[in-house]
Amino acid sequence: MRRIFTRMAWAAMVGLAAPAIAQGKAPAPAREVREATAAFIDRCRIDATLMRQCAMQLTDAAAKLIGQDRFADAEYVARAGLALVQREADPKPYDLEGLHRVLGRALNEGGAFEEAEREFGTVVTFSRGSAVRSTYARDLMELASARINLGRLEDAETVLREARAVLIGDRSWQDHPDISAATYRLALTVYQQARYEEAETLFRDVVAMRERAAPRVGNDYGWAIAQGYQGIAMALVQQARLGEAETLTRRAVAILEADADQSHMVELASAYHNLAETIARQGRDEEAEPIFRKAMATGIRAYGTDHPWVAQTATALAQTLRRLDRMDAAEALQRDALRTLERRLGPAHPDVADALIGLASILHGEGRGADALPLVRRARDILIVATGADHPRTLAARGGFAGLLRDQARLAEAIAEYRRVQAGIAARLDGYRIFTPDAFAELRRYRPVMTGHVRAAWALAQAQAEKDPR
Repeated sequence: MRRIFTRMAWAAMVGLAAPAIAQGKAPAPAREVREATAAFIDRCRIDATLMRQCAMQLTDAAAKLIGQDRFADAEYVARAGLALVQREADPKPYDLEGLHRVLGRALNEGGAFEEAEREFGTVVTFSRGSAVRSTYARDLMELASARINLGRLEDAETVLREARAVLIGDRSWQDHPDISAATYRLALTVYQQARYEEAETLFRDVVAMRERAAPRVGNDYGWAIAQGYQGIAMALVQQARLGEAETLTRRAVAILEADADQSHMVELASAYHNLAETIARQGRDEEAEPIFRKAMATGIRAYGTDHPWVAQTATALAQTLRRLDRMDAAEALQRDALRTLERRLGPAHPDVADALIGLASILHGEGRGADALPLVRRARDILIVATGADHPRTLAARGGFAGLLRDQARLAEAIAEYRRVQAGIAARLDGYRIFTPDAFAELRRYRPVMTGHVRAAWALAQAQAEKDPR
């Protein structure tokens, strides 16, 4: 009887948010989750024989909370579960493994990347000796995701290559979906290191594997092929092959739109977003706007209105409206997106930094540089902590901050900030043993920083000459 009661009590706890979600309201507050967790754990302590069942239910509950984007609540539940299991005289590794895994996911999704890396590292030590090699490979991929978020792309690539090798050795079928998924993640990591030709090759390998596997996997595999097409398109965009990229993205959209039961709304929303981005890059903002709006509408169907992905697409749409000189609409949309991201992800998440930079760009376009400056400063500070001082996102934010200082005639401060950025750029370029095309691509990324520094120095020299004409 006690076992049944424990299971029912926990089911009630994780269902707290269900009515609110069904009505489109905010999920239940964290206080209710804390109280329900404490009550559940008290019941678990009554009988030590319940420990295995309790650990599994705590793990499942945290996973469900992650699925609802309630990362802080999921973290709380996972930590409470770990504390419970670790009080045992002989805690079982499999109980600890599951709780560490779900805690790592909650931290990674919530923006606490360093803590997430530690948790995934712990999980890998558990699963390394597992007879189920695919579990070890998936844990390696999660560890890599935390390192990617920290900007440690080379470390992430090494881990992903190990995960892929494990899967290739474990699967008798070399086009297995697990192998193509690992290859896809590896391609993304190579892409993020500006090795676009290599990334394109890997993405094409993914598409080839998935097309060969499709007859065996079944009809519901078109989304995976479409995902591969979008990967190729991303790499083509960075090689300035925009026409080819648009063709492939349209192909991905067509595959996903043909999904009769509309079971892949998430993927379709992403494809619309990518198509709009590709069109906008070609200067066709008026054509891109309705596709961004279609992406948002599809994302709302997939995720709900109050979701970070919808807010990120709203940011892209706001920037399109800015370029179309519809500043009032752009600013209102961007502020709404920023509020959603702060509410759902917390004020120090990297995606919040991106929204702050987007809002700053709109304000700067309206001639309100003084209002934009503190927004970019805050974004810079968020990214320094979340991703590291030398991460490309951080360097771009610092370059933007320096540019705003320059525009405000705060030239000495601007030059000091530019120097910090250039030190980070030099550190990144030092990673290239020879000056390869990839190194040139990395350098091109920071061209605005270099030219901005020169302009600031020139303006400062002119100002000093005017003060002292000698």
